[in-house]
Amino acid sequence: DEIRAKHRKLGCRKLHALLAPANIGRDVFERFAFLHGYRVVRTRSKIRTTHGDRSAQKINIIAGMEVTGVNQVWQGDITYIFWRGRAHYLTEFIDVYSRRVVGFRLSTTLEAIHTVEALGDAFKARGITVRSYLVVHTDAGIQYTSLLYRDKIDDHRCYRSFAETALENAYVERLHSTIKNEYLFDIQAKTEEELVALVAASIAAYNNERPHASLGKMSPVAFEAWVETLPADQRPIVRIYD
Repeated sequence: DEIRAKHRKLGCRKLHALLAPANIGRDVFERFAFLHGYRVVRTRSKIRTTHGDRSAQKINIIAGMEVTGVNQVWQGDITYIFWRGRAHYLTEFIDVYSRRVVGFRLSTTLEAIHTVEALGDAFKARGITVRSYLVVHTDAGIQYTSLLYRDKIDDHRCYRSFAETALENAYVERLHSTIKNEYLFDIQAKTEEELVALVAASIAAYNNERPHASLGKMSPVAFEAWVETLPADQRPIVRIYD
């Protein structure tokens, strides 16, 4: 219950990973949790946040790529959060290697400036100021084909890659589902400031505490710290779309 108070829709298998109860296997624990009301019910998004720019050249340059460390491939996308009868838009960028949220912004419009600000926050947080050979992969929405966004990418000498379908942006799409369905499904904020703080706290909990099966049941932050202890030739490899 203490874990669920903070991670309100964390799946039962991840609860098992965090609790690590002695002599109780994952499947037995999951059945026990289901019987006691801990099953998670998922919901689906219905608001469209992507308006494509048909004039943009859509080239996916990350398909089949082998990622061997952080800051090699990021994915970005926008989702909505419905609060007090109004849609708010959450822009997020995720490091594909560690699944860590590296930058985000919450806004009330879909203007490109909010996406650019989120990307700028990510560059600052990761210390990226010059050529890094980083690929930033997004859909071909108007935010990501705007001059503001392109200038931000070019200023940091990164590469742009585009998804033609949601499946080609799966890492950040999965992140949206987690943040919305596990943390922001029942928003109690009374003011815009409280809403922003709640989003920030949710992302911090996701980054620092939530275990990922694909990361050896570690959180993104713990995974990055663990990888740093390994020789370069022994670090895990992430194959895009595997």
